[in-house]
Amino acid sequence: IKATGTNTVSKYELHFFNALYNITPDMLSRFKSPEECKDDSQYNEEAGIYYKAYHDYVKKIGPDSTKSAAISLHIDKRWDSLTEMPEISLDAHYKEMVKIHSALIYGIVHGMIITHPSSRYDAKKRIFALEDTEGDRTALIVSNNTECDEFYEVLDALYRDRASVESIYRMQKERCTFDIDSNRRYVESAFVRDIETFRIGDGHPAPTSVFEIPLCYYNSLPRSKMDDNELSIMIDSVISVMENEICKYEQEVDREPFLAERLEKQFRLFIDNFKNDAYNENDAMRKNTDIIDNRVVNMVLRKVSNKLKKLNTYECDKTIDELKALIK
Repeated sequence: IKATGTNTVSKYELHFFNALYNITPDMLSRFKSPEECKDDSQYNEEAGIYYKAYHDYVKKIGPDSTKSAAISLHIDKRWDSLTEMPEISLDAHYKEMVKIHSALIYGIVHGMIITHPSSRYDAKKRIFALEDTEGDRTALIVSNNTECDEFYEVLDALYRDRASVESIYRMQKERCTFDIDSNRRYVESAFVRDIETFRIGDGHPAPTSVFEIPLCYYNSLPRSKMDDNELSIMIDSVISVMENEICKYEQEVDREPFLAERLEKQFRLFIDNFKNDAYNENDAMRKNTDIIDNRVVNMVLRKVSNKLKKLNTYECDKTIDELKALIK
C-alpha cells in the first residue's frame, strides 16, 4: 500500500484506530428482512435491498452447478444452508425454516416428492426425488453429495437446494390456480383431494393424516440427529400450510372455525392411525413407544391445542379436553 499524506497527517505517521460500535447487520436497514424494514422503507428506498438481493439469488441455486447458472456466493457451498449459516435475525431465520419445511409438506401431499428404485438392479433400495408436472425427476442430494434414501434426508436436501424449494412452490401455485379462478371452496380444492389420498413412502392404506409427516420424519432420524427444534418447526409448518390453504378459499369470517374443525379432524385421524395395529407392521409408526409417551404425538397435541386456544372457537376448551383424552 502506498503511503499518502494529508494536510494534517504526515505519510510517515502511523495511526491506530480501535472502535466498538456494538451493531450487527440486522440493525442496518439494507440488511433487514422485508418484515423488519417496513418502517424504514417509508423513509429509505434502499431498506431491505441486500436481504432481497441475496435471497432472490440463492433460491436459484441447486446442488448440481452443471444444471444451474447460479453458484454459491460462499467459500463453502454448504453455507447456503440455514443449518450451516443461520440468519442473523431470529424471526427471519424461523420464517425461512418454515418456508422450507412447508415445501417438504407440499411436496409430499401433492406427490411432487416421490420415491423410486435406485436402479433397475436394486428394486429394494429406494431414493427420493422431485418430480415435475412433465414427469421429469430431479434427484434430491444431501450434504455428502449422495442421493436421499432416508426420509429425514429430504429436509436436509431442501435446505441446500433452494431451486427445488422454489420449484415446489411454483408447481403448487399452478396446481391451485384453477381452483382459485373457479371460486371454489376449500373442501373442493386440489389440496384437500390430495390430502385425502397422499402417502409417505410405502406408508399404510388411506387416509393419512398430515401430522404423520412430522412423525415419519422423526421416526426416520438416527438417534444422534433427533432435534426437538426441527420437529417443532415442522409441526408449526403443517398448521401454517393448512391455515394458508384455507385462507385462499374461505371468507375471513369462516376461516377460524374452518381451521379449528380441520385441525381437530386431522389430529383424530393421526391418533386413530397411530393406534391401528394393522398400520404398525414392524412398529413403523410407534417405534416402541406408548402413545402417551410418544414425543411427536405430545408435541402435536400441544401445538394443536395452543392454536385452538388462539382461534377461540365455540366449545374450544371442550374440544381440547376431548383431544387430550384420546392419548390416555
